[in-house]
Amino acid sequence: RCNLASLLTIALHGKLEYYTSIMKDLLVDLIDSSASKNPKLMLRRTESVVEKMLTNWMSICMYSCLRETVGEPFFLLLCAIKQQINKGSIDAITGKARYTLNEEWLLRENIEAKPM
Repeated sequence: RCNLASLLTIALHGKLEYYTSIMKDLLVDLIDSSASKNPKLMLRRTESVVEKMLTNWMSICMYSCLRETVGEPFFLLLCAIKQQINKGSIDAITGKARYTLNEEWLLRENIEAKPM
């Protein structure tokens, strides 16, 4: 299913209006069929061709914005976060860190850090 959606996206990349109309029709059919079953689960797992097509379509539409506007500041933010995480103590064995965004990887006890 994913391969079919990707191949359709590649084939119709130059005709984005036609691709959008196909995707709209398929999405309407998906909404109609999902409304009777369980509408909360729709668009959650990318199980159908149209869900993958929607993901690809959004990627195509957002590419220029991400590349020109958001890309560099987002990369700089990522580098700054990594630098802040690496400032604190990091356990060499477990990989847990004193400063982290993930609570599972948080080093809870205070340890004396020795530079290596």
